[in-house]
Amino acid sequence: MKPGTIISWTNKSGAPRSIVSDTNDDTFFSSDAQYPDGIPDGETWVWIVPDDMDYDTFIYYHDRLNGKPGNGENYGTGLVGLIEVAEPEKPVENPLDGPEGPGGPDALPPPVP
Repeated sequence: MKPGTIISWTNKSGAPRSIVSDTNDDTFFSSDAQYPDGIPDGETWVWIVPDDMDYDTFIYYHDRLNGKPGNGENYGTGLVGLIEVAEPEKPVENPLDGPEGPGGPDALPPPVP
């Protein structure tokens, strides 16, 4: 994920879920502020990767109600996950857009109807 990415979790389990970082920084990454009793079934929690977050940041998280935290560098047990903040990949150049492609300077004019 890159900074600014919107991440959402929709609970479809039938039981409450609570997404929190393994480092227990509930002000940083936790659904508990919005859903202190867990995300109800059918509800969605949204988190936006902060714009000032450093690349190569790893956020290990777990479901507080159905998992155990790791140490911030490894997965815990139960319902767990990982978000990696990474530099956006450079777009791949489309060869069809280059000078040899259909829109390049050597392109034929469109057919006359």
